[in-house]
Amino acid sequence: MKEKKLKEVMDKVHIKKEMEEEILKNVMNFKKENEQAGKNKGKRKMAGWQRKAAAAAIALAVIGVGGITTYAIIENPIKARMESMAEEEKEALLKEIDKSTALATTYSRDFTKNELARQRELTMAYNKGRFPKKTIKIVESEEQVDKDTLCCIPATGYIYIPDRELTDEEFLQMVDYNHKTAYVLLERTKRENPEIEEEEQKLKKQIKAEGGISEEEAIAKAKRYLKTEYGKDSDGMEVEIYVRPSEAAAGWTDETVLDGKPIYVVRFSIQCVENYSFPINSSDGSLIE
Repeated sequence: MKEKKLKEVMDKVHIKKEMEEEILKNVMNFKKENEQAGKNKGKRKMAGWQRKAAAAAIALAVIGVGGITTYAIIENPIKARMESMAEEEKEALLKEIDKSTALATTYSRDFTKNELARQRELTMAYNKGRFPKKTIKIVESEEQVDKDTLCCIPATGYIYIPDRELTDEEFLQMVDYNHKTAYVLLERTKRENPEIEEEEQKLKKQIKAEGGISEEEAIAKAKRYLKTEYGKDSDGMEVEIYVRPSEAAAGWTDETVLDGKPIYVVRFSIQCVENYSFPINSSDGSLIE
């Protein structure tokens, strides 16, 4: 993707100017940056909202505004939790995001082998409705860090992890924070770009008019592909489905196969652990790539 094209569409995604410039420079080779950061202080990773902002920018560059659709978490209790957030909490999170100068989250230390295993287990439990009792502690600087308390400094993307095994509650707080920041950011993006919702509805109507498969059928197909291609079960994973115009499949398949028909993209994920995306032909449910 050419930098000029990416730059042209970044204005359609509501993120800070500094972050926009950082994405332009690094989003294509973030893995290399992450490996280099591992040699320095802590471990650097993209937080949920940061990954989604970058993904939004890329999708817009590739297929236009119609490529970004709603934050469509389905088949788990997360959707209801996100939608029930108080406006005051949403506003506070957006203020934290807008103040942030970080492209990626920096952790004070790496997770232990046991913590990594528990991270996967607890994230899946969160997806099924096990939520934290409290929210992660927010502080303004490292000087305010309590050495025995998990906390986050939004302005720098720094998360302090105590020098002891994390509790289940603390893991759930980190997962919850990432989900909420991702949700409010994309909700604002959608609110400020009403054409996103309009384009999505247009594509859905096109699929229905052409006798294409439903979202439920696309998800069922994707679950089978998840099993056959990777030997994985979707139980405990986030399930998201998006509708994309046929141009989104450019380079994946012979475009005459799609002939202008929209595609579904079904995504299964465990936050910060693993994710799988399947582009599905809306006509017959076949796997595009």
